[in-house]
Amino acid sequence: AQLDYKLTDSTRLGVGLRVQNEKIDVYYNRTLPTTVTINEDNDDTAFSWKIALQQDLAPDVMAYASVARGYKGQAYDISSSFSQAKALVPTRPESSTAYEIGIKSRFMDNKVQLNLAAFLTDYKDFQAQSSVLDPGTGTLALGLNNVGRLRTKGVEWELSAKPIDWFRLDFSGAYTDARIREFPTADCWTNQNVEQPAVCFDTDGAGPLGRTQNLAGVRLANAPKWKWNLGGTADFPVSEGLDAFASMNFIYQSTVKYDLFNNPYAVQGGHGILNASLGLKESTDKGYKLTVFVNNITNKQYVTFIGDQANLFGNQHVLTQFVPRGAQRYVGVKLDYSF
Repeated sequence: AQLDYKLTDSTRLGVGLRVQNEKIDVYYNRTLPTTVTINEDNDDTAFSWKIALQQDLAPDVMAYASVARGYKGQAYDISSSFSQAKALVPTRPESSTAYEIGIKSRFMDNKVQLNLAAFLTDYKDFQAQSSVLDPGTGTLALGLNNVGRLRTKGVEWELSAKPIDWFRLDFSGAYTDARIREFPTADCWTNQNVEQPAVCFDTDGAGPLGRTQNLAGVRLANAPKWKWNLGGTADFPVSEGLDAFASMNFIYQSTVKYDLFNNPYAVQGGHGILNASLGLKESTDKGYKLTVFVNNITNKQYVTFIGDQANLFGNQHVLTQFVPRGAQRYVGVKLDYSF
């Protein structure tokens, strides 16, 4: 259900509510080393909602504030360690409460557009692939688990300016501070008990399987603090029915870690990628469009994941990396046709 109410000519209130019932089931059959058959189902009912207030400050300036409740359903993790006990207690649902305030605006006869937003979101029972201590057995189990509590906060911006008819400048980005607030029995990365003994401690004298760390206050993996994009686009006629266009943009991302357990070896420093393109197109919305592009002009090397395989190599840190296509300069030609 969604209700929008106009309090005054310049003030609007929106209220939304969702009630959902989600059912999941699993059929699992393993034949080696012994036969294991599991057939279970589960269901859950959740309430999600949103309240938003909008206020017109000027004809082309609007401020807003909102609070919303989010929901991600429960799940089965049918990895090699799947068991009847796990099937009876699936990974709990994840919920979030999100707060946002912001402004959307246009200035100078719509030549400048500026959108700003500040946000804070609290997550409960955050779902992630991790190893957590099983209090019943005193061992660590790897799989989809509920990490605990997490908070992400920051600001986002979008700025577009068109000082002249044929040129547009765009600048957008975000500052994000995403931190774990509660994860008292997180796994330790391999050899952490030797390199950081004060952080990785033995919880029950069970040796490596009982070593855990408290990750409260640690930055979340895959969450760089800064991300922004600066670009310019030129579009102008060159003859009757034919337009030329050119664009260049620079994409930056600050330092990011790829390991949930704060492994210092799985960290990549900040880097920026410069791209450019040049082309011709028909003046109408239909027809041909020819583009020549150069991506990663400076040939900046980067990866999208770093993994530590020390557990397979006698506690010696051996790193694996995922190298994307864009991690080296490449040139291309693209032909489009719209009809």
